[in-house]
Amino acid sequence: MVDDDPSVRRIVTDVLELDGWEVVAAGDAEAAMAEFARCSPHLIVLDVMMPGADGLEVLGQLRGDDGNSSCGIIMLTARGDGETEDTAMRLGADRFLQKPFDPLELVDEAWDATEPFHP
Repeated sequence: MVDDDPSVRRIVTDVLELDGWEVVAAGDAEAAMAEFARCSPHLIVLDVMMPGADGLEVLGQLRGDDGNSSCGIIMLTARGDGETEDTAMRLGADRFLQKPFDPLELVDEAWDATEPFHP
């Protein structure tokens, strides 16, 4: 879970943990990339607008890195314009959710985004 807003990180973490996910949270792209390398996630929930490298840049790096190409990625953002969604999907996002989000929809999207990767 990567978002620069601590309250969003807490909400997403709580929602996913209640559904049985183990969640690691980061507040920026640099911390996130270090965590991705360390723990090889099955799912990444990624904000678009962050200081420094934004979520679209991180998405591009992840999908270009064979080590992370198989995880599910959900973009979660307040930026709801069609261009941002189109760019995210072209770069390899599995799902795109707008803030504010429905917690049940996030859980459903998390399972859907990772379904092809379940053993």
